Amino acid sequence: MPPEIAKSVRKHLAQLDPLSVITLDDLYRAINVGNQAAIRAALYACAIGTPVAARAHPNTYFAIRLNLPLDNSDMHEEVFLSLPAIPRTLIERDASDRDIIEIQKKLSERYSAEVVDYWFKAAQYRSVDLIRKSMNEAKERTHGACTLCQTVNVLRTKRRLPLIPHSSRIQACHVISRRSVFWNVLSKVATGHEIFSPKGVEALTSSLRNNDYHSNSRFMIGLCRFHDKLLLRLLKRHASDWKGTDG
Repeated sequence: MPPEIAKSVRKHLAQLDPLSVITLDDLYRAINVGNQAAIRAALYACAIGTPVAARAHPNTYFAIRLNLPLDNSDMHEEVFLSLPAIPRTLIERDASDRDIIEIQKKLSERYSAEVVDYWFKAAQYRSVDLIRKSMNEAKERTHGACTLCQTVNVLRTKRRLPLIPHSSRIQACHVISRRSVFWNVLSKVATGHEIFSPKGVEALTSSLRNNDYHSNSRFMIGLCRFHDKLLLRLLKRHASDWKGTDG
């Protein structure tokens, strides 16, 4: 594919709000170079969930490909969620518990398993208090409706199908999970601070507040439980495909 087209596709995706819904037709209009085959190839090469990327294992991803169910049958439509140039290793780490288990093991050697299991896990749960405002902002962007439920109805309208009800309950879902970010930030803070001290607590809370993946509403998306699980299953499935590769 022409390198300039691949660069334009990646640049466009990276400039969108993280997890913006985009279709191939949207991308054709945005890039507008007349070479749709090259645009499609460039997108598939940098998107999680495509056969091309599964073979190539790119170091950085700019999108997630979803076969979005339009109803309870086998009717699906291909859509993409934009990513802000996220390293493959970060997504792989997030989709696996291996890193977290290793971090907890090292902390247990220093503080004891009981302390890790109670105090540190309690701190992980409490870290949501740092981002309630950001989570509400993420949900308010779509007026309290699931982003992918809305997309489903847009696509159903194009097919002249009746609309389906939106889920009445949504949650703010992270590009990279809050759990994964917490334990990796905690591990780094623990190397330079005594966690059970005022400076340690300040370092931990400050690091979490300043971590975009944890606390920036732009890196969250409002989803219903069904679509959140759909996205998580896809990421975990492809993380397992990456095991044993060196990128």
